[in-house]
Amino acid sequence: MKSVFEIVYRHIEPSIKRGITIKLYEKGIPRVKIAEILSVSPSLITRYIKGEKGTGFNPLEDPRINELIDNIVGKILSNGLSGYEVEREIHLAIATLLAEKRFCHIHKNVEPLINSLKCNICPELFTPRHRLNKD
Repeated sequence: MKSVFEIVYRHIEPSIKRGITIKLYEKGIPRVKIAEILSVSPSLITRYIKGEKGTGFNPLEDPRINELIDNIVGKILSNGLSGYEVEREIHLAIATLLAEKRFCHIHKNVEPLINSLKCNICPELFTPRHRLNKD
């Protein structure tokens, strides 16, 4: 079985970054600046915009995911987030969405034998009350 972390790395994170890229680009932010903000190459930003990368799913079609992307874009534009701060925000959003079981369909597409009704790994891993060292 493919790890949830592999699914995030290969399918979810690139799609989220593509969503952020599209929104920043639509706001007039230059590609080179978006690349700097997301700590990726300018060519990857071009591929996101052209729809050549990060197309595992369209995060902008899901209202909840779109809301979290808007939140990240808002923080980037108002607070000048970049580098580690942006990466942290992206990972916090992904962890929140995993806890809400928003990506089970993507995991099921990769691993058809997964029973998303029985699987509770992501809510257990990514809901704070279930994490280790809960003091």
